Amino acid sequence: MTAVGDLLKEEVEMLAGSRSTVSRRTIRASARKLEALMSRPLNQDDFVAVFMDGKSFAEDGMVLAVGITLDGEKRLLGFVQTAAEKETVIAEFFERLVERGLDYRQGLPHVWGM
Repeated sequence: MTAVGDLLKEEVEMLAGSRSTVSRRTIRASARKLEALMSRPLNQDDFVAVFMDGKSFAEDGMVLAVGITLDGEKRLLGFVQTAAEKETVIAEFFERLVERGLDYRQGLPHVWGM
């Protein structure tokens, strides 16, 4: 590395910390964002439909739920990691969405597959 490169690396490490420190900070910040997404109340929007679908992500399976509001906006409601699109996993995932305030009493349409 050049002298300037070494100096810049030292400055960055002094300001941000080592790579492992930056990595830990990134992981903590990501975990906070994920917790906020997966626990935010769902009763603040009126959803007219919910789409659920399984997608592959790396070697894992993910089931995602996307709600469509009265205004036509899409909102990610949540997701669950699963090895397969099993009925029990989907049912438990939907129950958690309802616990967070998703109201389906008016016959909320849902579609499997996006």
